[in-house]
Amino acid sequence: MGSEERNTAAPGSDAEPPPLYRDVDATQRNERLLDTMDATASWAAVRELRSWCEPAITAGDSLLDVGCGLAEESIRLATRHPALAVTGLDVSSEMIAMAQQRASGRSTAIELRVGDATALPFDDHEFDAVRSERMLQWLDQPESALHEMVRVAAPGGTIALIDTDWRTFVTSVGDGTAEQMLGGPSPTSSAGGRLRSWAHAAGLVNIESHAAVHHTHRVLGDGTDGLIPFDQFIELHTARGHAREAVEHYIAELRRHSADGTLSLSLTMWAVTATVPERARTD
Repeated sequence: MGSEERNTAAPGSDAEPPPLYRDVDATQRNERLLDTMDATASWAAVRELRSWCEPAITAGDSLLDVGCGLAEESIRLATRHPALAVTGLDVSSEMIAMAQQRASGRSTAIELRVGDATALPFDDHEFDAVRSERMLQWLDQPESALHEMVRVAAPGGTIALIDTDWRTFVTSVGDGTAEQMLGGPSPTSSAGGRLRSWAHAAGLVNIESHAAVHHTHRVLGDGTDGLIPFDQFIELHTARGHAREAVEHYIAELRRHSADGTLSLSLTMWAVTATVPERARTD
């Protein structure tokens, strides 16, 4: 889930937003971001989308996982498919180090390395399949990363993308104004809903898509159960020009409704699989 560029502050705001997943190594208390990543990976919606993509990306001999984060899915796929050579790449050296610890001692064909999703350190057509999960939403130029994924995939190979559409974030708290105000964690927070169009623009064919909804009635008090940790959430949206008091009030209401059992929260995620044509577009 790594990225290469930091967010910029909203017009009219002098504060710089915390980098969060855009630059995990530069984020204070980044161990809480890593806890959040683990929690999100356990969502039923994430597991459903991963399972939906799995047959398409494990049919060949090699797989690249771009923005692999803590590499839990890279490790799982390598374990389930011993003949599949899996490479995980992320811009965060800290996440790759932790992923290497998790992969150590396993008899799996997996390589983990640090690298930039928008300038992949691989040759053209090197992998039979390329996947990316919950990463494009953190990039200022997600189409450039997809261009690179197409470049390193073999003709006839598979591209699989999973991402969140934060426009669909809905809770039972308030009248919906807060969701519109908060919007999502990045300028490309609608990434999940744009995957299909991005795949088409990249020249991919045989495009298929699938949606899954994460829903819950409770959130942890610090938000590390799959959302952005709430203290960093507050800092992010305050830096983007929203009133701190309003953001803090919204988070307090989320906690209160969660505690008394009246909270409803849902968020839609999308997956797309597509085929690299025999003559892939690389310009």
